[in-house]
Amino acid sequence: MDDLSTKTNLRSKLFVLLLCFDALLFAFGTVSRLGSSFPWQETRYFPAAMAEGIAALLLALTLIGIWLGRVWANGLAWISLWFSFFGILVGMLVLAMGMATSTKPTAFLTVAMLLVTTGALVLCAAKSNKFTS
Repeated sequence: MDDLSTKTNLRSKLFVLLLCFDALLFAFGTVSRLGSSFPWQETRYFPAAMAEGIAALLLALTLIGIWLGRVWANGLAWISLWFSFFGILVGMLVLAMGMATSTKPTAFLTVAMLLVTTGALVLCAAKSNKFTS
């Protein structure tokens, strides 16, 4: 029984770590797509900045809910992660269709967001997905 609780606790910490990293990636993406040179310079693309900003906000609210131990944080985790995941897929489609310029930082950010979001979704879908209890 102790081994199971240790695995659940480790899974919970890893999930929170992935959510933090994902929120930071989306926040940096938002700032860079609005034309700021921090942390890197990107071409301005307002629809991507809006989607990334909403994703960063949802992820941050999820983290606050988990930190406060709220039950609604579990549902918000699903919503924020799926919103982020489909936003990444739409962004990749836009880049593939040539509707936005693709740069090396854009490619790196897209892949990093996809990997972190997918990892968090896998942990969220694990058998024990109650991270606030």
